[in-house]
Amino acid sequence: MNSVKKPVAKRRSATAKPVAAPEAKRVTRRASKPSVVRAAPKAMTLRLKPSLQEGLAVLHDAVKRPVNKLVNEAVEEFLDRQTETIERDLEGLLSRIKAVRKKDPKFKAAIQEFAEAESRYAGVEPVEGTVVIEQLGPSQRAVRSLLARK
Repeated sequence: MNSVKKPVAKRRSATAKPVAAPEAKRVTRRASKPSVVRAAPKAMTLRLKPSLQEGLAVLHDAVKRPVNKLVNEAVEEFLDRQTETIERDLEGLLSRIKAVRKKDPKFKAAIQEFAEAESRYAGVEPVEGTVVIEQLGPSQRAVRSLLARK
């Protein structure tokens, strides 16, 4: 039998300094996927109802997983559902807006309708208010004359 010696990795001591490889042998590889920088989890205080705390404790005992992990998974699922629902709602709203714009691109019909409504109710619209001419008393006249001087 041919005995082939395999290279044996030498242990480095804690004080040994790493030796740089010669320039010719350095190989740089690009990652196939961009690296994702993950932020460290941040501690926070939550106030949970006693029933939720009890449910987490029971679930923790049943599945033998940390409560923190269970809470993170639950919040992640909730956020996924909510953002998906909101995204669908916004997509529906956007498609309705696009349909209106396609129908009346410069909103000419809407502007015309507004102008007609304004002219139809001109002078009788209660929101516009009415001019009230009031008689000023002697003290009000004195105050106004003082204010007018400034």
